Amino acid sequence: WNNQYLGTDTFNDYRNTLVKRLVEKALALNPDDTTAHHLKANLLRANEEWAEAESEYSLAIESDPQSAAIYEDYAEFLEEVGRLEEAVDAGLQSYKLDPLTPLYITAYAEALVDAGDYAAAERFYYLAIQQDNEPGTSQYRLFTI
Repeated sequence: WNNQYLGTDTFNDYRNTLVKRLVEKALALNPDDTTAHHLKANLLRANEEWAEAESEYSLAIESDPQSAAIYEDYAEFLEEVGRLEEAVDAGLQSYKLDPLTPLYITAYAEALVDAGDYAAAERFYYLAIQQDNEPGTSQYRLFTI
């Protein structure tokens, strides 16, 4: 997986093509594969295929409504498409499902920042810092608001 000879863009294209093939194969074997729908949604989001990505996120959430990871990625997707109130709701759901994981606390705080609720975001960034052994990301984002 060393990409020093391929170049970053070529390597990323190769990796994305490989992941896309594996996801499609997984879905062919099991159309209800939550992880495959989640990964496919992330690939579609990366390619700015918004409607298709949202459809895949919906399938993943429907299949596993207790997955904080899916809600965290869905919140980022909603932020990217400008649906900030919905992003806050998805970020909150991610945090509620796994309130001790700094990644999900930080994701909720980011959604709050994008929605303009800086005071609430600050509280959650501090909470993430308290939970994290290496709080660099949370500290950096806290100091940017």
